[in-house]
Amino acid sequence: MDLIRERPHLLWAAMFGASLLVALLFYFVFPPSQSERYLFFPENITGKLKGESRLVPRHHTLEAEVQALVAEELLGPVRVRDKRLVPVDTRIRSLIVRNEKVYIDFSTEMVTAADQVQETTTRAIQILTHTIQFNFPQIKQVTVTINGELPGQPYFSIK
Repeated sequence: MDLIRERPHLLWAAMFGASLLVALLFYFVFPPSQSERYLFFPENITGKLKGESRLVPRHHTLEAEVQALVAEELLGPVRVRDKRLVPVDTRIRSLIVRNEKVYIDFSTEMVTAADQVQETTTRAIQILTHTIQFNFPQIKQVTVTINGELPGQPYFSIK
């Protein structure tokens, strides 16, 4: 007891440590249902990328986390001064995460309705790749296809 009277900062440090331990325990036992993610959209006037913070539902797998992020990106920006990346009707046909790589296949509306957006398909894919790699640094490569075909590559068919 004399130690606490002589050094009251030890009591404060012990109380702080105990409260930190309780807070961490609650965080790991009852994790938050949403996580903050940053989406990037080009600005209307300058075309520079601007980050936008959003709360995205938390999922148990990395694949579901990436899918939720891409779905938010397809919804478009909240701010009026930013541009959409892809046309409104664009859908995610499939999304797979394997060994630090993401494979995304979009519907054909991404290129057939390109008159709805001011960004080229190539730039939209670059921004989407940047968004994914910014939020998930463990992902090293993002491969995007449109209706199963790589954009900008010659059409492939087996006869």
